[in-house]
Amino acid sequence: MAIEFTCPQCDHLLRTAEDKAGLSAKCPACGEAIWVPYPHEAEGRSASGEDDRDDVSLEKEDVFEVEENAQRESSAQDLPPPPYPPVDPPKTDEVASDWSRPEAEGEEAVEPPPRRRQPAGEEIICPNCQASNGPAALHCRICGESLEGVEPMATPSWSPPVPDVGEAMSTAWRIYQDRMGLLIGAGLLLILLFFLMYVVAYVGFLGVAFGLGQVAEELAAVAVVAGMIFMFVAYIFATAVATIGMSRLNLRVAKGEPAEISDLFYAFGDGRRLIPGMLLIAPLLLLLHGLSMGIGMLFFWHLPLYYVDRRAPIGETLSGFFEQLGASIGFVVLIGLVAFGINLATVLLTYCCIGLIVMIFSFPYMFLLYAVSYLRLSQQKTAIDHFH
Repeated sequence: MAIEFTCPQCDHLLRTAEDKAGLSAKCPACGEAIWVPYPHEAEGRSASGEDDRDDVSLEKEDVFEVEENAQRESSAQDLPPPPYPPVDPPKTDEVASDWSRPEAEGEEAVEPPPRRRQPAGEEIICPNCQASNGPAALHCRICGESLEGVEPMATPSWSPPVPDVGEAMSTAWRIYQDRMGLLIGAGLLLILLFFLMYVVAYVGFLGVAFGLGQVAEELAAVAVVAGMIFMFVAYIFATAVATIGMSRLNLRVAKGEPAEISDLFYAFGDGRRLIPGMLLIAPLLLLLHGLSMGIGMLFFWHLPLYYVDRRAPIGETLSGFFEQLGASIGFVVLIGLVAFGINLATVLLTYCCIGLIVMIFSFPYMFLLYAVSYLRLSQQKTAIDHFH
């Protein structure tokens, strides 16, 4: 059944489907924003309308610019659509306080629940962790602290801080405390996947070598060499995929973006075009990390983060990376030394039988520290920075 009504701005006769009642649209004749009335309202208005006006149909594909999910979101917030016609359609940063759905006979008017207003250019600072939250937030997005009674304040203009090791470690620790479960779980899953890869590759290698050895001893030697080459290539590929996934996950956590365990497999989705470049970077990272318990990573720890974040061709990535390295080499080396200290402490504690436990907690923090430090180098905001 169609709803017929007139535009309150230009008096053109309009027609649309009944299921569009209560949605926002633009009049195709004058372009003004209007609300589609409910059928019982439209009948009352169309009864006094003029029949010689232009009949302009409201087609879904070229008129309705507010999608139906906006209506669903409004319903989810218990905010029924306003009565037709409003003087001015409500703005996106305000909540109308006088909206009420036309009640049926015998029903009481529905009052919307109280909600915090959302003036532009304001934010709420959590009194517990000092994290910045939107002006309508009821709980802190970092620590979950209730923000009831905390008044919004004007958003200060943000300027990137000068890279500082202490500040980067503190920021990484505050984010790590909030996302510890995700980061530790991702690290354990990665270890498990690498272990399974080794088992499958090694068992397959031994099976092929033994089988060929039964045929001829000369073939057994060839099988051993071929198996070693295969395992090395497989390890490089697995390292490239894991580096892309860990870089993606830690960057999203450090930026305060939604992060999930599935980010570890980013290389098999939208990040698959990063694999060729990472296959070139991974051998360098393995070589540097193998030098003196990671001392070789002093200058190159943020190379994979730069590559995954910028998603630029490998040549452009290397050029930008060395430019960034030259501009803040002191900060880069100090962060590398902190990571080296974490590696060294883990190795020493291994002899006390607690090295593995320390590694489970310390390595996720180290990777997050890399991500936070990279954001400081590239002058990007972290999860706890104030936003505009």
